[in-house]
Amino acid sequence: CFIENKIHEKFEHKEKSIRKDAELIFLLMDSLACPHISTEFKEKLLNIYGVSDKELQKEVINKREQWFTSWKSFDFRKELDAKRSKEVY
Repeated sequence: CFIENKIHEKFEHKEKSIRKDAELIFLLMDSLACPHISTEFKEKLLNIYGVSDKELQKEVINKREQWFTSWKSFDFRKELDAKRSKEVY
């Protein structure tokens, strides 16, 4: 899947900084909630963070419908406009 490959690229070669990189944490959480990403890929992402227990992975994956992105009736243009309009502090 194209999206999964792009997400994987973001995590590659970042083993030392993975727990300190807020962007990767946000990407992880949104990826876990995204209905367009396979469960197998979500499990691989959790493995990167040391969550290897299958039951715990399932619990984390099913924890929320959304974290930072609302995936119900998702409108990419609207979301992008909303992100652009927020001021950076």
